[in-house]
Amino acid sequence: MNNRAKSTQVRVELQARLKQCRTKLSALGSSRETTADKTKYLLAMAGEFQELTYQALNTEYAGDEIFERLPHFKIATLVRNRNELFAKDFEKFAHTYEFDGQTSDTVEPTKIVTVRVEEDFADLEDYLLSMDTTIEVPLKGKIFDWLKALHHNSRGFELGTYQPSILSNSMTKQSLKWEALALGYVSDIITMVHKFIVDLLEHVCPERSIRQELMAILTEQLAVQYTRAIEHVMFLLQNECAENPGTLNQEFKTSLDSRYVT
Repeated sequence: MNNRAKSTQVRVELQARLKQCRTKLSALGSSRETTADKTKYLLAMAGEFQELTYQALNTEYAGDEIFERLPHFKIATLVRNRNELFAKDFEKFAHTYEFDGQTSDTVEPTKIVTVRVEEDFADLEDYLLSMDTTIEVPLKGKIFDWLKALHHNSRGFELGTYQPSILSNSMTKQSLKWEALALGYVSDIITMVHKFIVDLLEHVCPERSIRQELMAILTEQLAVQYTRAIEHVMFLLQNECAENPGTLNQEFKTSLDSRYVT
């Protein structure tokens, strides 16, 4: 290789390195020597974070190519899909006994269903339901036998009706899996949201030291919100499962009257 060729190769390599350095320098953002520079840098970062969050929550995915490159940024779609999965799982698995009048003496093998689908973050394990939590599928062909036994063991001296506590007892038994399903669902939603925040912050703030400081501030505030979400779920479960059942559905009263009122 002659000197001219060597000179050309060196120039090409220097240009490539210079381009890489400029790219890294651009990723660091504008100068942050003064307080004004630092404020400007943080405001620009916050603005980009807010804009991308708005687009993600409103499914405006065409607004930035990042949503095609990183599909897990489509947080609204992910939550919508998890909502539908929760509704299907709740309908299929939330009750202890299958609502089927047929009796069967065949003992079926126990089937296990997991209530979590999202992998945990290490710093969220103390807040969320364990990934290993599972429930059994509803028992088939045993609901009438169970209800008869429940009625037999709840009878008093009432005439022409039934002991009111039987509804509360049956509801408690039938809703035993509600807590695992509900907490599994909210744990997955929290995991999705946390992953979205962490990854989006990494996108708008490539500088690791600054990102870690920001995340340290955010984590404390996020933990409060995550805890509040779980406490709200537990409050709803307490009211729905642990107290006397009630309903405003007129069909229930009409159906009940048709059986016990002549």
